[in-house]
Amino acid sequence: MSYKGVPTADVTFGWLAEEWLTRAENRVSAHETARIHVRRHLVPAFGTVALRQLSSLEINRWIARRLKSAAPGTVKRQFNTLRAILNDAVRSGLIEKSPCRNADPIRGTVARQRFLTLEELVGLLAIAEKEAGWLSDFILWAVHSGMRKGEVQALVWSDIRELGPDRVLIQIRHTKSGHPRTVTSTRTMRDVIERQKGRRINGDERVFPVTKMTLRRRWEAARRKAGLKDVTIHDLRRTHSTHAAISGVDLRTLAARIGHTDLTMLQKHYAAVVGSASEEAAEKIERAFQTL
Repeated sequence: MSYKGVPTADVTFGWLAEEWLTRAENRVSAHETARIHVRRHLVPAFGTVALRQLSSLEINRWIARRLKSAAPGTVKRQFNTLRAILNDAVRSGLIEKSPCRNADPIRGTVARQRFLTLEELVGLLAIAEKEAGWLSDFILWAVHSGMRKGEVQALVWSDIRELGPDRVLIQIRHTKSGHPRTVTSTRTMRDVIERQKGRRINGDERVFPVTKMTLRRRWEAARRKAGLKDVTIHDLRRTHSTHAAISGVDLRTLAARIGHTDLTMLQKHYAAVVGSASEEAAEKIERAFQTL
């Protein structure tokens, strides 16, 4: 038997990992992070090992070594990339089961719960405005929409559906789950759209036409000056969810708005959530941040 011209018995982890990266480029969120995991950590450890010879013991030894120099959360994310590659190998018929299934648990990982208070957010926006006008609008958009960083960066003008002066829908096509969703804009989001229209670049259809490096550099400068070194862009999404919930947006509507597709019932009944409830959610979110 062979896989893409390579005898199955000769397929190494390194060969499959590179092949997986190529196929996953347009469907895996945070692909650049996955690439770093593969090339800096996984291939050096397992690259020459034949897939059929890779064992749980070797993976456990790798986990133990990594935990000596990296935080548990970091090792967990790298392990998740390893698991994704080996699960792909199972689906492709290269191995019967993934050795990650019997790997030792990585303890000490605690989910972040950081979100910004309104006072922190006001201070961050004031500094971001001095860094770049588009940066403060990027922050406002993230806070009001609950969209992930990659979702905002992938947003193009054709995703903005203006149905009237006070009704704009945002179609999010590039999502972590692979399931598109629609978000009803708040008034502030509509204001951001108007300002971004004046920042359009010929030949670039993105709503926020900035490179990942530029965003990262400007963001880090702003958060440092605001004294928020522990805050990440993803925390803007947590800020959205926290303040929306506190303001009375019901959790079913909120989960649909931010795309929490691990809630399978919400995914099945997504269409029922969109409509008057999402309109009400947009208004409540607007009121929650109306002091900004």
